[in-house]
Order: sequence, then structure tokens, then C-alpha cells
Amino acid sequence: MNISRKHWVLIIILLFILVIVSFTIYIFHKNKHAPFYIQRVVNQCTGVVGTITPNQGPEKYNTPNGVFLSGSQPILDNGATQAQYEKVQEIIAQYSTAKLSNKYQNIAIVPGTFKANLGVMTAKLCLGQKSNTVDMTIKLSGLIYVEVVINDPSGKNGGDYDSGQLTVDSQFYSNSYESE
Repeated sequence: MNISRKHWVLIIILLFILVIVSFTIYIFHKNKHAPFYIQRVVNQCTGVVGTITPNQGPEKYNTPNGVFLSGSQPILDNGATQAQYEKVQEIIAQYSTAKLSNKYQNIAIVPGTFKANLGVMTAKLCLGQKSNTVDMTIKLSGLIYVEVVINDPSGKNGGDYDSGQLTVDSQFYSNSYESE
């Protein structure tokens, strides 16, 4: 059996096409299951649209259990120091642990509910979805004290919570007076 040169070239071209098709299928299949991808999400409390990368691990915040109070910029905008703001974040994390068994990773201030008057701030907190809210009051005293009171009259979110008047971290207190 004598195969002509034309047939050899045709066989080589077919083998080359088969290898390219196989390699393309392999790459497509491998990329389909890649660990890095971006997912579009909508915050059920605030309606804000964002993106996450689910296979890259959870976001980390500077609170003991990873709970973060989102939509909280108005606290800073209405007279809280950075230290008081961070203490509020810490208190919300403690509330989440004590009353909610860390059920929610993101607790948000419901847009349009924040009010401030002479160091007393009030807002509704959204726990997971807009229909699940509690009332929050933040009381600021001087530059170093914070108290957060959460009212849950129905008791469906662990009941009422009062942090008591707490002093912010001493490093912030001493730094604020050293710079003056």
C-alpha cells in the first residue's frame, strides 16, 4: 500500500485539527470551573448593587466576628470621631454575637432612616432583608464615650440590647489630645 505524499499531508492536517479541537475543548472546560469569578449581588437592605468573588474567601472587617455595619457613613458625618465610629462597629459585632448568634454578616442602616440631634443618632437596622428591622439609638458623649441601644419589641431578633456607656480605645483618646 503506497500512500502518496498528498495523502500524508492530508493526514497530518487532520491530526493537527484534531489536536487543536481537543486542546480547545480542554481549555474551555478548565476555565468553566476556574475558582475565580465575579458575581453581581444586590444588598437586600440597602438596594446597593455590587460584585463579589465568592471563591476568594469572605471579606474581612476589623470586628471580632466579621460582622460589619454598612451604610454607616452618616455616623461620621454627624459628629462621631473615628474612634467612636469604630466602637459602634465593635458594639454591633457584639450585638450580633449576643443576640443574633452571628446569623448575619452584614447589618445595614436602612437608607433614609438615619437622624441625628445633639449627639443622639437614631436609625433602623436591617438584618438580612428589608422586612427584618430593629431600631437603633447611638448616644455620643464628649469625644470618648459611646452607647448603642437596640430596640426589638417583638423579640424576634433576640430582644432589646444596651451596650451601656463605653469608653473608646485609650490610644485614640490620648492621641486626640496630644495633637492639640
